[in-house]
Amino acid sequence: MLRCSSPIGPMDQEDDEETFSDILATHRKLRRAKLVADPETSTGEYILFAQTNLLFDTKTTQIAEVIQAIQSATTCADEIERRIWGHDVLHDNTVVAGNKEEFHA
Repeated sequence: MLRCSSPIGPMDQEDDEETFSDILATHRKLRRAKLVADPETSTGEYILFAQTNLLFDTKTTQIAEVIQAIQSATTCADEIERRIWGHDVLHDNTVVAGNKEEFHA
């Protein structure tokens, strides 16, 4: 499984419901990637990501499929950021998950 994710940004548990509703409505309109909330327990925030998954096989997966998965996640996240906050937010793209680092586009 190839998982491509792009950060949208943090949502505090106390953020207003209107902002979260706007994010969900925008995501539904885009229909490009999954919306994923990863709980960041140390700060009480949820980190939102746009994510696509691709069944990856070295013999059958085409490079165009990989490019499409990456583009779907990144353009979905960027568009949500642009529509909700008025600009694309730059994020730290490295997340430590367990004992491994993951890179998010």
